[in-house]
Amino acid sequence: PDASAYVARLGDAKVLVDPAARRARMIEALEAEAKRIGGKVVPDEFLVDECMALVELPHAIAGAFNPEFLNLPESVVIAVMRNHQRYFAVRNAAGALMPAYLNVVNTANAPQVIAQGNDRVLRARLKDAQFFVGEDRKVRLEDRVPNLDRVVYQAKLGTVGARVRRLAALVQALGAGEEAKLAAEAATLAKADLVSYIVGEFPELQGEMGRFYALEQGVAPRVADAIRDHYLPKGAGDAVPTDAVGALVAVADRADALVGCFGIGLVPTGSADPFALRRAAIGLARIALEGPLDVDVKQTFGAAYDQFDGVALRPKDDVLAQLDEFVRARLRAFYGEAFPGDLVEACLGAWDGASLRDLDARIRAVAKFREMPAYASLSVAFKRAFNIAKDAPVGEADPKLFADDAEKMLGERFAGVRSVIETAVAAGDYESALVAVANELREPIDKFFETVFVMVDDEKVRENRLRLLGTIARTLTSIARFDQLSA
Repeated sequence: PDASAYVARLGDAKVLVDPAARRARMIEALEAEAKRIGGKVVPDEFLVDECMALVELPHAIAGAFNPEFLNLPESVVIAVMRNHQRYFAVRNAAGALMPAYLNVVNTANAPQVIAQGNDRVLRARLKDAQFFVGEDRKVRLEDRVPNLDRVVYQAKLGTVGARVRRLAALVQALGAGEEAKLAAEAATLAKADLVSYIVGEFPELQGEMGRFYALEQGVAPRVADAIRDHYLPKGAGDAVPTDAVGALVAVADRADALVGCFGIGLVPTGSADPFALRRAAIGLARIALEGPLDVDVKQTFGAAYDQFDGVALRPKDDVLAQLDEFVRARLRAFYGEAFPGDLVEACLGAWDGASLRDLDARIRAVAKFREMPAYASLSVAFKRAFNIAKDAPVGEADPKLFADDAEKMLGERFAGVRSVIETAVAAGDYESALVAVANELREPIDKFFETVFVMVDDEKVRENRLRLLGTIARTLTSIARFDQLSA
């Protein structure tokens, strides 16, 4: 047989070989069937990919369930359909969940018979979920917290109960006032739903069900939201906590995991990261940059380490140093998706490893600086200044020893703009600092290198010129390592 006819012959046998075509047909069938029953499919890319791989020629069949099950939390209904049956949920025009579902099948024969069988199975699954939620409602979240002492988090790091106590103490160390108080309450309850029936059945509902039960039991809405939101972001496409209470618990949760695991030597390798520590580090960055709180990495990790009372961790300085390297590596990858690698490296070289927003401000300011007309000549001059000044003697240049007009001009212009640069840097306004650099130093530093020979025989003049370049280099290094930037 002719191999070129392979796809066509399988098509005649009702097998759609091309995955992209099969996927497109399935989505079209789902949308058409949802429209027929007056709704829209709830998007679920994972389920689309899973079903696409299970069928050969996709068809969609609608089914229904008793509306009484809509009294369950929406996330539970969707989880039952998705996880147990691989059914798609449907919403009406108002966005409310409908008592209906869509099933992807291989054949359109006898759809009513298929739907009746599906309805019967789904009804039993929803009944189970209804029972689990009913049983869970009999126990308040705070009464579940002691049970967390029977759940092991990690053999050397203790139980989830011990971890919850660390989180409650950590948010109070990191926060202040009412927000810290609410965050401590949220941290105490954050993992309580892990020992509920429904989360035992559907682990992906952790946090979501904690919030649901908390609201039912009269917990403050900000605390309830934090129970759910402290897991955010779960992945690259997820939102971050928008409220400071949830953000504070989310930061503490990730810091505890990172410090604890690094403290016992459980460091991610190329093939293994069982505690998702890489994702935790990026989560900290995203919470700081997209959420309501900045994250001081040094302070956060230091405070997190201090909560591990009675746990045998490696020395604090060693753990924090290793975490600093790890976070920098993750930030290189994170920023490397949007900015040139040399720019990111130059800013990391000047960053003190504390505020994540500070690093972000440096990177964005240097990126804008790189677009300025003055950048090309300044970058060359800065590199020369950095290279020459590597072995510069300590101290300030003496204006009385300036022997050349060009060095006098550079010394005067730098003296005039230095306080402007330092004030802007102290305020984290790196963009203004670099605008001042471009406006005031471009001409004098170009002329200096055109007309002045630094390494003259006169020792005093030579060392004075080195001190001038060294002071300029140190001032610029407070923004970025410009010697690491390409032209």
